[in-house]
Amino acid sequence: MRQLPSYRCHGAGPFERGLWPSYIFAVLIFIVALTLRWAVDPGLPPGFPYLTFFPAVVIACFVGGIWPGIAVALLSGLASWFYFIPPFDSFALTGSSFLALVFYVFIVSVDIFLINMALGAFAEADRLTRENVELSNFQTLLIRELDHRIKNLFSVVASVVKLSARFAETPEQLAEDVNERIMALGRSHRALWREGHDQSATVQSVARLVLDPYLTQHGDRIKIAGESPILDVQMVQIISLIFHELATNAAKYGALKQPEGTISISSSLGCDTSGGFIIDWRESGISAPEGKPVAGFGSELIQRLVTSAGGKLGKAFGEKTMTATVTFSGT
Repeated sequence: MRQLPSYRCHGAGPFERGLWPSYIFAVLIFIVALTLRWAVDPGLPPGFPYLTFFPAVVIACFVGGIWPGIAVALLSGLASWFYFIPPFDSFALTGSSFLALVFYVFIVSVDIFLINMALGAFAEADRLTRENVELSNFQTLLIRELDHRIKNLFSVVASVVKLSARFAETPEQLAEDVNERIMALGRSHRALWREGHDQSATVQSVARLVLDPYLTQHGDRIKIAGESPILDVQMVQIISLIFHELATNAAKYGALKQPEGTISISSSLGCDTSGGFIIDWRESGISAPEGKPVAGFGSELIQRLVTSAGGKLGKAFGEKTMTATVTFSGT
């Protein structure tokens, strides 16, 4: 059925280019019907002028489409009127010929209308079937994506708990640290929920969401700027945890602990088209650490997160400054 021209051209206008083969087919069907009618005419009693033309209209309409079917109906009506309705070989309109033509018009109109309705119903059913298949495939894709995201989330949470346990001195501290970091993950997922619909999650939007508690108190001391690619789910999780750890360290030991301390967060795109980008976290007005800084849980977690995403982490301390640079190379 889907291969028939009537289905492919259903709803098209009468002069669509794709209908010309159907019109040729319709003319051939009419010629066959006319030839058969002439062949059987000697053996037929009067009153059967449309014997072979009704099937021709139905076949042309069903195979070629509504407009070719109408063309056959018009040709067949004229041929019947001229050759097989008295007075023969003329288009004279008498009372009996008028009734015969009205009967013919009524029958072929009903046939064409019913075939058009059937083709429309089949086309609509086929469209709904395709939509159901697409929805089913989309649902399967969503389930697979959800399963993948949940596995990734559990993996990140497991790493957070495992590393927190190594550095926590008391169960209470362990519970507090794990809770804070899981809450940071929750904020990143809210970012995906709010911004994922229009695919606009960026480094800047994630930074504002994760640092929202600090922006409320120290908004004039935190600057967020730069350009960013659109972030996928995994990258949002990674960057949100990185920002959470850096902000926590800044509040405990760095710029947010000092009255004059400031934080500048910026990102820039890579020089090529691979999708890479660079994040710079710069703290100013801090107290220089004594001796070589000791890497704690936050530093180790950030290093692991960056490495897992194929990136590189660099930290540098200057006079009252600390800069953390994260470079993601892209694909």
